[in-house]
Amino acid sequence: MSSLLSITIIMLIWTVSDFVSKKTKSLVSSLLVASLIFLVGFKSELLPPTVLHDSSLLALGTTILGFIIIHIGTMIRLAEFKRHWRTVVIGVSATLGIVGALVLGTPLLGSLNYSIAAAAGVTGGTISVILAQDAALKFGLTSVAVLPVLITAFQGIIGFPLTSLILKREAQRIKREDDYHAIVETSMTTRKLSYQNRFKQLRERFL
Repeated sequence: MSSLLSITIIMLIWTVSDFVSKKTKSLVSSLLVASLIFLVGFKSELLPPTVLHDSSLLALGTTILGFIIIHIGTMIRLAEFKRHWRTVVIGVSATLGIVGALVLGTPLLGSLNYSIAAAAGVTGGTISVILAQDAALKFGLTSVAVLPVLITAFQGIIGFPLTSLILKREAQRIKREDDYHAIVETSMTTRKLSYQNRFKQLRERFL
């Protein structure tokens, strides 16, 4: 398949994904829709397994990935790691636990390849998903390459509404605190002005 045709197909898939996401007010993410389209397309052989490779987008992504990793590395400070060492330990422990559980659950997933790819989607972010995709595509495992993206997208279905609810409650709490402080400050200002007026009246009366 030509590079131009491959890019056109991929862009059409993302256009449909963005349309669905917009119509559902981002309740269904465009990433999820695109992942499902790719997965169904690869499984049903409606999409050629080399469509991603033929588009030359993978080479571009690989090139950009190096810059992203370096940029993220420059943002990490050892002092922050030392200060939040408990968070680091919890994160590393959770990652190891999830990877171990997925490897032990390989019979349920059908293949160790799926377990490794799933670990990238469950425990990591965009960078780990891209790395897992790149490794899977090198071996021609297109359905395995889609799995971590699909997992990340499904996490968004649960995570986005839950995060929105939590942030909304936190915003309401902060607003209540701000309103309380504003009321207290207004009350103190009013009382101060009242005392000043009384003092002024007493001074005028006796002087």
